[in-house]
Amino acid sequence: ASLTADETLPESVPQESQESDESIPVDAHEADEESDDKADSFNEDDPFSDINDDSDWSDDEGLNIRNVQFQEKLRHWALSSNISHYAVGSLLSLLKEETKFKLPKDPRTLLKTPTATSIDIKNIAGGQFWYNGVANCLKSYFTTMQPGPSTLWLDFSMDGLPIHNSGPTQLWPILMRVTDLPQAPVFVVALFCGKTKPASAEDYLRQLVAELNRLQSAGVTLGGKKVTIRVRAIIADTPARAFIKGAIAHTGYDSCLKCTEHTVYDRSTHRMHFSGVDAPKRTAKNFKAG
Repeated sequence: ASLTADETLPESVPQESQESDESIPVDAHEADEESDDKADSFNEDDPFSDINDDSDWSDDEGLNIRNVQFQEKLRHWALSSNISHYAVGSLLSLLKEETKFKLPKDPRTLLKTPTATSIDIKNIAGGQFWYNGVANCLKSYFTTMQPGPSTLWLDFSMDGLPIHNSGPTQLWPILMRVTDLPQAPVFVVALFCGKTKPASAEDYLRQLVAELNRLQSAGVTLGGKKVTIRVRAIIADTPARAFIKGAIAHTGYDSCLKCTEHTVYDRSTHRMHFSGVDAPKRTAKNFKAG
């Protein structure tokens, strides 16, 4: 008698096992597209997209060059964007953990901040005076970049402010703003500290005037580019303006800076007022004559 199909196959092997290779269809084209999608998941514009690719890190010399270039780019970004040392330090810690770049721990090392700076504080009439300098402020800002415009117009501001309400100590800073670069910070060119305003406008302004005369004549080199310096305005309130001009304070007699109108003291109101509005204008000659 002939054997049936069930009797010729071992019991341990199921009959449908012969079809097991065809139970899960595989589309080779779809598999290729899936692998391409994974490869494309890294953005070419992302500077850290290939950070863990071992093939890019095989050459020690190339790694060192790339490390130096990255540090310079990071330093330029931090300085040009005015990033705080605290934020730079936090970023350095994160990059050291997540990347293979060899970066310093201290942001001062990355930014090349001087560890020992000689500060020249002078005693002048009325208090102490520190002069930082116009050129020094500009060179510190343009360490790793060049200014766009070939002429920089500068504004200066001078005013007094108390340090606290419980004492007479006050500061008189000389602040500078580059009008052509609104993104640049306000620079501290000089700083006076005393119990009153500076006793001498000559001591307070002499270094600034001398440097501005020199810079407006010869210019200054910033980031390898020669730049012309011009003063656009000096900004001050009425008391500060009278002080830096060496004129009579606004509460005194004949205090108008524009004309020669006389002032009169009103005893009933204890106020000063001008006697008229049609006095001759002041000229440079009679202004200097006092």
